[in-house]
Amino acid sequence: MAKSSSSKPRDSDNPLPAAHDALRHAEWETAQTAFQAALHQEQTPQAFEGLSWACWWLSDATMLFDARERAYQLYYQQGDRRGAARLAIWIAHDHIEFRGQLAIANGWLQRARRHLEGVDDAPETGWLVLLEGALAIEITHDTTTARQLGAEAAAWGRRLNVIDLEAIGMALEGLALVSEGEIDGGTRLLDEAMTAVVGGEVEQLFSVGWIACYLIYACERIRDFDRAAQWCQKMEEFAERHRFHFWSGICRAHYAGVLTWRGHWSEAETELKRAAQELQTSRPPYVADSVVRLAELRRRQGRLDEAAALFAQSDGHPLALLGSAEIALTRDDPQEAEALLQKFLRQIPAENKSLRAPALALLVQTYLALGDERQATAVLESLQAITAIVMTPLLQAATAYCQGLLAVAATDYQAASYQFEDAVALFHHNGAPYEAGRARIELAQVLYALDRPEAAQREAEMARQSLQSIGAEWEAERAAVLAQRLTAVAKPSPLTAREVEVLQLVAAGLTDKEIAGRLSISEHTVHRHIANIMTKADAPSRAAAVAFAVRENLI
Repeated sequence: MAKSSSSKPRDSDNPLPAAHDALRHAEWETAQTAFQAALHQEQTPQAFEGLSWACWWLSDATMLFDARERAYQLYYQQGDRRGAARLAIWIAHDHIEFRGQLAIANGWLQRARRHLEGVDDAPETGWLVLLEGALAIEITHDTTTARQLGAEAAAWGRRLNVIDLEAIGMALEGLALVSEGEIDGGTRLLDEAMTAVVGGEVEQLFSVGWIACYLIYACERIRDFDRAAQWCQKMEEFAERHRFHFWSGICRAHYAGVLTWRGHWSEAETELKRAAQELQTSRPPYVADSVVRLAELRRRQGRLDEAAALFAQSDGHPLALLGSAEIALTRDDPQEAEALLQKFLRQIPAENKSLRAPALALLVQTYLALGDERQATAVLESLQAITAIVMTPLLQAATAYCQGLLAVAATDYQAASYQFEDAVALFHHNGAPYEAGRARIELAQVLYALDRPEAAQREAEMARQSLQSIGAEWEAERAAVLAQRLTAVAKPSPLTAREVEVLQLVAAGLTDKEIAGRLSISEHTVHRHIANIMTKADAPSRAAAVAFAVRENLI
């Protein structure tokens, strides 16, 4: 029998089903080839749309934009308003992700909105709402808008039975709530969205990465290392089972931020370098997310010049402002630190509490370095107000640390010791070794001021060991110098505490009568103390006794 001369392919010859199957199984190159074969037979919007997703996963931006726009044009010409709106939404998303072109993205979003006018119960409306919410939290840090739009997108998903839309909407709302300090409500939504992923409910693989990234963003923001570790393990199992790699470069950068806080600096550096390489070739507008976190790692390592140069590369990124302020403070330039921190706070809405809190903690230290205790106290009150709402252990630790610094400024060393002890315990038990080491250094100095040299030396040595073990060379050296100085005074003093007190006043030039009045004791008692001091020091004079005490680090 002669073959049909019709140009239309038979169903058995149609490559589209195989192309979509390859897309579902994360076989991106196979899918790309199959969609191109389908387009060779017939140029349909569905085939161009499928090809665009294969190119999206392969980060083939040139072919991606061509395929998306061809699909959009064909849907529009066919009068398929939903199809045209759907492609307009994803073209807007791609202009942000691949090119950082917000104005062009906004134009496509407006076209999508126009196409959906009068179209009832279209999932595309929910996706449009979702993308607008994502832009709010990722670009403008507007948690209020993101929270509202995330909840609206999830409601669209539930009503239309589109599980991917519902789950991503919940994750977006969860991230916004966490950012605003509503930790319990936010993490419940994020956990539920992730459960939908690992439970196999979501249908699109891009939804998996989107939800996982929002969870990591939230964990990094509130330093919830345990939650991040648990879900990352689950996601690795999921990815292995489904034979695809869910970590995008953007997610990898945020996960590296978590690793940096945990003190896993070698792993963090590996992740950041991989993230930078991926983003440079696939998502250039997001390279700063990896660079700024590598800069923060360098700062913690004490490689300040490198860190400063990397922060400068990420100029405009909020975290670059924070890191640069830290460096300015380390280099004894609190005026520059204040300017950078105020700029940061102007960019971040007041509702975004978890993102503002680290800047406020650093601003307390900055005002103390400027000698402005009044301003430091006012900023601390703002930080305490956030802590009362957010109440994460590491934010409580940072607040206690700042309270300790203010107590030191007020020479209330006993109160300072309590605050630093709380900070050390919270930082240590919640997996933040760098911060714990720094708090131990402050605690050691306060204990020394309280005439507890042995305890002070012990804390300084513990700080040195822990900081050195993670590679924090700058802070480890600071702890080592302090520990060495305190070692000399940790040995038992030949003088009693009262004798040291008397000798300090002698060194200050007070007469016996003035010393007696200052200490509310008799002059006879002062004479006796001085005689005992000279005997113990084997000193022929008061001046020699003072010299002995200075030499032995007793005063």
